[in-house]
Amino acid sequence: MLENQALNSKADDRRDRDLIKQLRRDLDEARRKSQDVVQELNEMRREKDTLKLDKNEEFLQYQRDLEELKNKNRDLQSENDRIDFKCKSLVDENQKMQLKMEKRSNEVHQAQTEKVQLENIVKSKDQIIDTLNRQINQLREDLKSKDLEQEIIMRRKHEEDRQREL
Repeated sequence: MLENQALNSKADDRRDRDLIKQLRRDLDEARRKSQDVVQELNEMRREKDTLKLDKNEEFLQYQRDLEELKNKNRDLQSENDRIDFKCKSLVDENQKMQLKMEKRSNEVHQAQTEKVQLENIVKSKDQIIDTLNRQINQLREDLKSKDLEQEIIMRRKHEEDRQREL
């Protein structure tokens, strides 16, 4: 039995040794797996941190781009408002100019009408003057003729008086 015990104990020792070797291998394997898992976990954390940084950078870039677009939009809106104001001002100026033009056109039309009326008055006055000049000339001729007649009559009378005196 001793032998048996010794054999059993040797067998147990061998089994224990095999078991210890197996356990050590399993432990080493578990440690390697654990290190691999820890390494993979660290790698995943780094990737996660990198992705977070990338995400933050992209978010910041997005915010900058968004702010830039908002600024451009504000600038364009301001420019649009200035153009609208200029357009309205030009429309108002155009309307004022049209009113002035209509006023001037009416003044020109009125001046032309007045000119035509004055020309007609001048023509009628010229006709009256021509008529009066003709009448004056006629009266002058009549007067000359009367003067001549008077002179002739006076001469005759004078001659008659002279002849009577003689």
